Amino acid sequence: KCRNFLELDHTVFIFISFHKFPILCINLYLYQIASCFIINSNQVFIYTNEWGGKMKKRIGIYHYQYYRGACKLCYRHFIQEMVESYEKCHEVAEEIYGKENCEFLHYTDFGQYDSENTDRPSFRRIMEAIEKKELDVVMCYGLNNITINEELLIKFYKYVRSQGMEFLTADHGRDAMKYIDIYIEKNNL
Repeated sequence: KCRNFLELDHTVFIFISFHKFPILCINLYLYQIASCFIINSNQVFIYTNEWGGKMKKRIGIYHYQYYRGACKLCYRHFIQEMVESYEKCHEVAEEIYGKENCEFLHYTDFGQYDSENTDRPSFRRIMEAIEKKELDVVMCYGLNNITINEELLIKFYKYVRSQGMEFLTADHGRDAMKYIDIYIEKNNL
């Protein structure tokens, strides 16, 4: 039982004694109530978005759209294609996690960036979000939205998974992780 808690704008900070920490963390994690635990000497501060509610999955969707300055009709086509890919990503994620459990963050690079590497502004932003653990899931429409360079793609995937995050694609959902893991194992990467 937790008697001490502080609620600020639908955010609850719970203060409990340290000796009850392991059991409580396991229960909160299993029920997806808490996303962050801060240990401070003899107390544990547990962060959750609402008292007794599920945490929303923070889903970072990355999209790269090459655009080299064509006519207005082509520009509209590129934008429409981008919107459709985001809609498909939303649809797949909502099917997996439930519509009410998703919070989407979009990272888009639109322009003349080389698809061989990952030196793009929004790609750097999503990498920072991954490093800071601001996301639970990283998603893209297809693997070529990250890069067409196999080595960089595998390196990115391994980094995402090492941070405890899921990696989804719109065309394969959660199976993308399974397919990439099989590919890595088969090719000893």
